[in-house]
Amino acid sequence: MLEVSPRDARNALSIIHGFVSLRRGMEGTLEFFHRHQCVQSDPIEVAGRNADLTLQSRVSDYKQEYLYDLLYKKRELFEYYCKMLSILPMEAYPIFRHKMKDFEKKVAPFFEKHRKEVEYVLKALEDGPVNPRKIIDMGKLEWGWGVVLQIFQTSY
Repeated sequence: MLEVSPRDARNALSIIHGFVSLRRGMEGTLEFFHRHQCVQSDPIEVAGRNADLTLQSRVSDYKQEYLYDLLYKKRELFEYYCKMLSILPMEAYPIFRHKMKDFEKKVAPFFEKHRKEVEYVLKALEDGPVNPRKIIDMGKLEWGWGVVLQIFQTSY
């Protein structure tokens, strides 16, 4: 029987989870996603966004710009909802594309019914972030789960 010391077990787990790494920069960030495939993405930043904290602990000299560039400029990664908002390497995209199409079919009637509001929000976002102090109530809307949501518009 092979015995493994607690120290050797800790070292092995550190290596497996990517805490002992020579990964650097944007290339190291992308390499991390090829090895781990999926990282939870939580856009709410209290002590830091989840994906950034995960990458900071595993990629030397990690910067938030690396993830942004890989997602939105180079398109090497994509975001998908896998029980939680997640970031995955583009190689996984074909696996999830059929699920995305099914979801699009389910939500299309909602967006068609509320086309005016959707177009208004998208138009407002073209100029950048919307100041929450300029939000005014547009009314109420019943959504699929029966939850009443407030629909807001910006006042420019």
